[in-house]
Amino acid sequence: MTLKNVLLVTETYRPEINGVATTLGKWVDGMLALGIRVTVIRPKQHSADKAIDSRTFDRESDKLVFGLPIPGYADLKFGLVSQKWMKHQLQRIKPCAIYIATEGPLGYAALKAAKQLKIGAVTGFHTNFQSYSKFYNFGFLEPLIMKYMRWFHNTSASTLVPTQQQKQMLEHKGFTNTEVVSRGIDGELFSPTKRNQQLRDQWGASENEPVFLYVGRIAAEKNLELLADTYESISEKYPKAKFVLVGDGPLKPSLAARYPALIFAGVKRGEELAQHYASGDIFLFPSQTDTFGNVVTEAMASGCCICAFDDAAAKEHLDNRQSAFLADLGDDRQFIKNAIAAYEKTDLRKNLSMSSVVLAQRLNWQKIVQQFCKTLEKSQSTQYGKAHANRSNLRFKPESSSR
Repeated sequence: MTLKNVLLVTETYRPEINGVATTLGKWVDGMLALGIRVTVIRPKQHSADKAIDSRTFDRESDKLVFGLPIPGYADLKFGLVSQKWMKHQLQRIKPCAIYIATEGPLGYAALKAAKQLKIGAVTGFHTNFQSYSKFYNFGFLEPLIMKYMRWFHNTSASTLVPTQQQKQMLEHKGFTNTEVVSRGIDGELFSPTKRNQQLRDQWGASENEPVFLYVGRIAAEKNLELLADTYESISEKYPKAKFVLVGDGPLKPSLAARYPALIFAGVKRGEELAQHYASGDIFLFPSQTDTFGNVVTEAMASGCCICAFDDAAAKEHLDNRQSAFLADLGDDRQFIKNAIAAYEKTDLRKNLSMSSVVLAQRLNWQKIVQQFCKTLEKSQSTQYGKAHANRSNLRFKPESSSR
């Protein structure tokens, strides 16, 4: 089977800035380059947001739906549609494959409609929403959220995850038919050649002075309290050390008030973002909730020395003291020690950075898009179709026992 017409259902999409939107954008670009027509159903992001017309954008089109802000993520929305409306869209679009990237109401409606029309939809486990709950005062719902997520994904033809670690974790929790489709890197955009001394001058950093860098959402689920502890430990020993944070989020005002010396660069995109990566030296990634962390591979390709936990993208692609400084998951003390070592041990830091650049160059988006397309094709095969058709009725029963 050759893909000709793919439907993508998601509650976040470009130009929104997050790993899911970035990944989906790369997959869509790759499919378009292969001559595949792609339709995206997504919430309207803002009042001026307009639908894309495939006649103008060469085989890409989208359908905008009403959305409401996600609690704790006011800049993101979940879509609200009826199952009847979604079924009508599937009948009108006639996709040969469906990919559902998010598990909210929009994805739920798409999954039910696909079931009715006997189309084997593929889902993606992009975000650990069950882990996020504890950071927004509803941690007591974590077991129920996980039960829903397991039901949602087990109802689909297959579930895509970004790492072997994520696959093993989900399988341990009762998820079935998981497949690894990793993430790539734009090596032309993210490169050590984008280093900009004028930008570093703005930060007050000399040519050979290492700069700490964080890129991402400035929010509790990113474990920024550890970033604050790391800053305190290093600035106590090295008062002139520079810390640059790229991004925005609810914790930005409190961090700025607590630590006036932190440099908040704001949200950056494209070439400007690439220059910020390459102009930093030590990339701090304290998160313990990410399924992957695209920022890690972007930092790798940009020539940064990675300081992270042995988790997600770092675990998938890096090795401790060979291509990065990695701490065991949950070992905050070691994370801080690694950050200090990266600052002090210049030769080791540079060697690790060079190794990570080489590793990043192997992460080719084109190959990953081809793997993604093969998975979509397989979802329509007889084997997957039978498995999908034989599943129980598409109804979530929270009172039922866990798998």
